[in-house]
Amino acid sequence: MIIIPQKMMFVRFMAILLLCFSRSGWAYPDQVATTFSLTSVGQSMELLSNERFLYVLSSSGQKLMTVDAFLGRVVHELDLTGLPRAMALDSDGLKLYIATDQFDQLTKISLEKPSEPVVESQLSIGTLSKQYDQILITNVSDQKKIILMSQSADRIYIYDLNDATLVEINPEFEVQSIAIAPSNRWGLLSTDGRLKIYSTTSNSQVSNTLDFGGFTAATAFSHLEAKSIAGGSYAFLTRTSNPGEIWVANLSNSTFYSSGSLEASVNSTGSRVMSVLRPLSEASTAEYLFTLNSTDQSLSIFDVSNPGGSLPSSLQTIDNVGDISKHGFGLAPVSGFLYALLLGQPSIQVISDQPIIRFEQPPTEVSDEGEAVISTVSSQSGNMNVFLMDLEESEMVESSKGTLLSSTAMQAGVLKEIVVPMQRLIEGANLLGFFLTHGDYEGRSAIKIIKDTTPSVPSEFRLLFGNEKIFVRWNRSSEADLAHYNISFGLDSSAEGGVPGLVSPIQVPQSASSELQFILNPLTNDQRVFVKIQAVDQGGKESPFSEALSEIPEQTIGILGLSLEKGGCRGSKSSMLLIGLVFFWFLIVQRQAHQKFLVVCLCALSAWSFEDHRHAKYTIQGGAGWWIPKDPNLKRFLGSQGNEVYAVHIGFGLNDHFDLITKVEFLNETSALLGINSGRSSGETQTLLMAGLCSGVRYRFFSSFDISPYVSVGQAVRYFSVDDPSSDARGMKHSTVMGSGIRFLLDKVLLSQDPKDMLGIYHVFIDLSATYNYQWSKGLDFGGWLFSPTLGLEF
Repeated sequence: MIIIPQKMMFVRFMAILLLCFSRSGWAYPDQVATTFSLTSVGQSMELLSNERFLYVLSSSGQKLMTVDAFLGRVVHELDLTGLPRAMALDSDGLKLYIATDQFDQLTKISLEKPSEPVVESQLSIGTLSKQYDQILITNVSDQKKIILMSQSADRIYIYDLNDATLVEINPEFEVQSIAIAPSNRWGLLSTDGRLKIYSTTSNSQVSNTLDFGGFTAATAFSHLEAKSIAGGSYAFLTRTSNPGEIWVANLSNSTFYSSGSLEASVNSTGSRVMSVLRPLSEASTAEYLFTLNSTDQSLSIFDVSNPGGSLPSSLQTIDNVGDISKHGFGLAPVSGFLYALLLGQPSIQVISDQPIIRFEQPPTEVSDEGEAVISTVSSQSGNMNVFLMDLEESEMVESSKGTLLSSTAMQAGVLKEIVVPMQRLIEGANLLGFFLTHGDYEGRSAIKIIKDTTPSVPSEFRLLFGNEKIFVRWNRSSEADLAHYNISFGLDSSAEGGVPGLVSPIQVPQSASSELQFILNPLTNDQRVFVKIQAVDQGGKESPFSEALSEIPEQTIGILGLSLEKGGCRGSKSSMLLIGLVFFWFLIVQRQAHQKFLVVCLCALSAWSFEDHRHAKYTIQGGAGWWIPKDPNLKRFLGSQGNEVYAVHIGFGLNDHFDLITKVEFLNETSALLGINSGRSSGETQTLLMAGLCSGVRYRFFSSFDISPYVSVGQAVRYFSVDDPSSDARGMKHSTVMGSGIRFLLDKVLLSQDPKDMLGIYHVFIDLSATYNYQWSKGLDFGGWLFSPTLGLEF
């Protein structure tokens, strides 16, 4: 990026222009101007390398304005410390350096998010002998330096960003202009026509000096630009005589010449050389010089593709560029737009060789009904394509980075209503890009529209009861701009009015979790509470309330008095008595101390689980398996001759589960299993009966299709029926059961999806388990592995 400074505290302006060619030569359509409004008068301006964001220093306040040229408006303001004087853009590193009246430091701005610059740090550069008001950055990435020019224009300061060193240079003349030169060099131009070129690698080493001859102050040199063209390094200088002159210096062989007097209408007070690419067509290798007329506010363009001879006459003059002639300007190659700050006005003048697109009071927000209608007018006829843009802020603005929404034929100057289908927009902010194709030219502009639809009612809304509490669960709504949920509750079917000690409604923040939960407590046990829920978006729009559901908080769950409900099964307080009796019987029959201890622990775990339950579920399951006895003698007694024993089984159970942390559930299951294990030897057949209690932990991966690995430990009673009455393998055996498995729970895949339908509570599951039975009796190890695939139903 080349920055063209002015002497004293002048305002600098950045302008950007791309010129286009036809196959027959120069082709430039009628220029059309528009204006971007600023929040305050601008002092200087920089353009990001993606050609979309403009950064403007306020001349009246301590702030940096960010302008989105695609949208045509200020999108962000950043407060600064100190009065800003100048700035320079390091486009390689997305950094902006701002010089303020605090002369011992620079403000370093991060442009990681181009639309929202942030202050990264205050860069201390050391003590300077004189104040400065001009700044530029060398564009050599491995030798990045910041160059500052003093207000008196007789001192240059170079700050090395690599080693944080500061060098002061006395150029021995009054500096009029400063610029980056080709081949890693930078140059200084004096008012009286002396040019010094310095090496970037050595801050104070002069690599080249040219003296164009003495000139009076009335005809002083004003601006310096440098460029590599056709394999050579050239400097272009303008002299503010009347008529003005352009001088060209060949930095490779230290020769120079004057192009002679320009047209009388051209008083060249500013210049810039740039490469030009033809929009929508093949690249052009031409180079162009732009000079600004200080009298009639016009811009002249010269072809400098062959700088070895005299310059031809100007190719084109653009009139009415605005009152910017006394403050300089800069140019950079972009797709056909010239941006210039206007003197004393809070606005940016935009002049383009591309079609201009304007909007008549475009909508900023659309809701549920109708379509988005955008009244549009263009400066040229052509085909207008509207895209939903998904480009990153750091990317170039191109129609290929969007999804086509509509296509409309436009006539120049005729207002056209363009309709955008509502269903094609996303919830929240939408960036709509308008691209008008007119021959080889493409105009572009954009608007932002907020799609703010009414949220949908939260799905999978359900209640689970506990001790003095109700668990409210629902699935996250899909709206992108959702803000929170309202939970309303009460003691009658209106679900309003709250309950003693709790005021309704309660606001629950939005969460990224797919399944959300809120606990209503404390509540009174055995008192029915009605609950309903609604979603609210960031714009304050509310969904309808869901149907009110009700639950009764209870202290315990019972097995004897189970009753089927929509959410599961609930029972009487006698359940704990039954569980206690079962465990007590296990405790009595155990003979080893560690087994008695395990039974006590399981009893306490089950009591804790079922006391503070949410819902209990019946399980019915059946399957086949392989039981592999561990002791070879047992295999012999069973007659399997060392082979595994085949088993079939059916079972009935009751399980209760509740969250420990998100998606992690404690699982307590009471089950009875009837198994027939058979092995054959000499015509003998054996049978095995098993029953047990088991507890464990499982993890729920998905809300509608769970993959639940679990581990379990428990007790079992087995009875062996063996033909030989004297066999030690005959009779009742008690064992410790340890196992693990994976349960695949298929949510409502066979029955109704309607939550109001009681059949919707059924779940089908597939269980793959491996269980080890640990037991010794009469010198035999009755332990063994049971591998069992199971198909079951949970309801």
